[in-house]
Amino acid sequence: MRGLTCLFLSVFVGLGSISAAQPSWSVVSHNFEFSMTITGKVAIDGQISMDEGDKIAVFVGEECRGVTNVRYDPGLNGYFIYLMVYGNKMGEILTFSVYDASRDKILVVKNTLSFNVNNIVGSPDEPYLFNANSLTPSADISNPEINVYPNPFTDQLNIDFSGKPGKTELLLYSVNWHLVAKNTVDPNAGSTLDTRGLSAGVYFLVWICDNKREYIKLMRN
Repeated sequence: MRGLTCLFLSVFVGLGSISAAQPSWSVVSHNFEFSMTITGKVAIDGQISMDEGDKIAVFVGEECRGVTNVRYDPGLNGYFIYLMVYGNKMGEILTFSVYDASRDKILVVKNTLSFNVNNIVGSPDEPYLFNANSLTPSADISNPEINVYPNPFTDQLNIDFSGKPGKTELLLYSVNWHLVAKNTVDPNAGSTLDTRGLSAGVYFLVWICDNKREYIKLMRN
């Protein structure tokens, strides 16, 4: 077991340090006491990534907790991500974003995980799969568990849920995936987001509840 652990860590050190020009995700590992590891693959629009310019980052809220590139592993003859995730507290909800180098875009990942000290998620034989979707202005994404109106919107967004339990985090992103508004709400009560001052264009509303991450495309007039 000790030998396997040392080998596993050496793979993370060797393959997790490649950086791309965009985006500027980074993590200061010495700010955190604990870590966990994820061995996985990235699927973009259903296709396994074989682009070593693609990268994945993990976040708690807006704070980056780990980042690495897709890498070809010659010993396994496949493309994997070996992601070290850092934290100080058990149970934090981890969300993920993928940088698609061929499109030069940051993509939505629905997967969420909980941070657990020394946890190992996935393996070379059974890699954890991250599903990323490219969103374009023509994309039409809907979900029966949420009602967002009006769309197009102007100075306020109204959000109603159909009985989802637990508190929900609402995050509104610009088309370039810059966070522009957020709120934490009780889904039974509904919510609003103040969107005054935002420029016209495409936005994405992401909501996180019960370890699930969903999203919808919106327009502002």
